[in-house]
Amino acid sequence: MIVEFLVIWRRWNFQLLTIAYLLTTGFSANATTCNLMNKLTKRPLLMEVTQPYSADNPMAGVLYKMVFSADGKYDYHILNNGKQYHGKYRYRLVEPNIGVIDAQEEFEGQATHYTITLLCENEHSGVYFYQRSKGIGGQRVNIGRYYIDK
Repeated sequence: MIVEFLVIWRRWNFQLLTIAYLLTTGFSANATTCNLMNKLTKRPLLMEVTQPYSADNPMAGVLYKMVFSADGKYDYHILNNGKQYHGKYRYRLVEPNIGVIDAQEEFEGQATHYTITLLCENEHSGVYFYQRSKGIGGQRVNIGRYYIDK
């Protein structure tokens, strides 16, 4: 029962965080006029964790580049410290302007599962919502910005 409560609380907390972010950042209604790419291959994403540091957000200020291959694998390179990680992913469009990356990897010796929800502001950038369901430190969420590298 306690575990079920915590899962519901985390999901509810993530939804509140998402709504609060959209309301406080002046996110443009024009987001519905942009389209995300159908596939992530050949279009690296530059990601920036913009949320302030907290115990739930130890990655604050981190810049990283994610590169996706057609065989369902990805690499990312943390630009702040040079560390590199690899994993598997699936990508799907929920709406033309909303895409979801489901990912799993080995991070610091533990299996980590997370989703990154992309919401475009224009054809080259937008916001993302990171939600980890399994990994070091348990569940957590981050908000950040992404930029499509050419």
